[in-house]
Amino acid sequence: MARSRVHCFALTRSVLASFVSFTFLLAPLYGAPSASLGTIVYANRAHVGAAQASVGATVFGGDRLSTEQPGSVQVRVGAARLLLSSSSSATFSEEASPAATLTIGSATFSTSGSK
Repeated sequence: MARSRVHCFALTRSVLASFVSFTFLLAPLYGAPSASLGTIVYANRAHVGAAQASVGATVFGGDRLSTEQPGSVQVRVGAARLLLSSSSSATFSEEASPAATLTIGSATFSTSGSK
């Protein structure tokens, strides 16, 4: 009787340890940050969300960039650049490819191969 109880406890402990180990293996997959969409190459009176934007900052899907009245921000995404003019706002996303939705103001889009 006592021997089967010890065996049952050891088996339960092994199953529980295996389950916890498996959970730790999956945690980094779910907690991994999304891939970056681009980099801020110029910022003057600009914001990422509520924070001040700075040159070299990484832009991720879901980020909202905005500019104040006399400001602008330029983001490089691969060979493309997006310039948000004064008093503008855009939200970045990544579905099939990187995208920006202009919510207010004006923006200029360019690529290195444009003519």
